Amino acid sequence: MWGSSMFEGSTWLLPISAFFLVAVIGLLIMIIPIRWWLIANASGVQIELLELIGMRLRKVPPKEIIIPLIAATKCGIRLRINELEAHHLAGGNVTQAVGALILADKRGVEMNFAEAAAIDLAGSDPLEVVEKRKALETGELDEIACPSCGKPFKVDEFVLAGWVKYLRKHPAFQELVNEQG
Repeated sequence: MWGSSMFEGSTWLLPISAFFLVAVIGLLIMIIPIRWWLIANASGVQIELLELIGMRLRKVPPKEIIIPLIAATKCGIRLRINELEAHHLAGGNVTQAVGALILADKRGVEMNFAEAAAIDLAGSDPLEVVEKRKALETGELDEIACPSCGKPFKVDEFVLAGWVKYLRKHPAFQELVNEQG
């Protein structure tokens, strides 16, 4: 008699237990980003669940690391998750830095992740730096910055011809020509 009266008014136990079970499962899903682990592994990027949990604990959004890592891996560029995460924590744009590496690889320009990250953290656009390096290599640079004010301006054959004409008339150029004989 004592045992049966204990469970007679316990109809509330089942809904509360179900609520706590759903809450615990929801909490685990929030902490363990299984979705990003599945996406990464399905894309050929080997990553451990513990690495993703560590990202969550360090408040690094896994999406901002996994998507650029997948893009780099698909392009044949091997990067370490730690590098990408460190760049994000330093305030850098991981997608932009990895995009610059991919562009550099496709254009045949030498660049590593540390260099792309440094350019990004310095406030410059690493994609633009890759384009300028390629233009310098091929001799197609058509825009330069004014040394006085820093404003960029276009350089075409007419501007270049004007500079050459100006320099040939300049006394310093004349002295240089006379010295070299």
